[in-house]
Amino acid sequence: QQQPQQQPLSSNNFSQKKLSQQNLLPYFMISYNVVDQPLVKKIVQKLKDEGINIWIDIESMSGSTLDAMAEAVEGSISVIICASHSYKTSSNSRMEAQYAEKKNKNIISLIVEDGYKPDGWLGNLLNEKIKFDFSKVLQFDHEDG
Repeated sequence: QQQPQQQPLSSNNFSQKKLSQQNLLPYFMISYNVVDQPLVKKIVQKLKDEGINIWIDIESMSGSTLDAMAEAVEGSISVIICASHSYKTSSNSRMEAQYAEKKNKNIISLIVEDGYKPDGWLGNLLNEKIKFDFSKVLQFDHEDG
């Protein structure tokens, strides 16, 4: 019997699948509301400085927003939710968070608004999740190591 021939791996095969270095490495997807973007960008940079691979829409998204979000959630090892009132009231944020929950992703909650206590659908979703309060950490640039 004749064995099926394996197609050799080539850079062309990889480019067809649009694989990037990020897709080859485990990564955390960060879900946030645009209102919180200045703080979120600082958090992302600090995590990257520590060697943690982060997927964030402003650096990694192309094509359909819904498809890109779904692929980011599905491929992530965990989803980091940046919780704030603006996150809770955003339908896009809610969709991302609930999709991560549906896909049984580990969810890490960062509180990014001073005094914010998640309630409603977001409080319910984050009830038993790991939480960190980053709301008072606005001056990352001035920290020593």
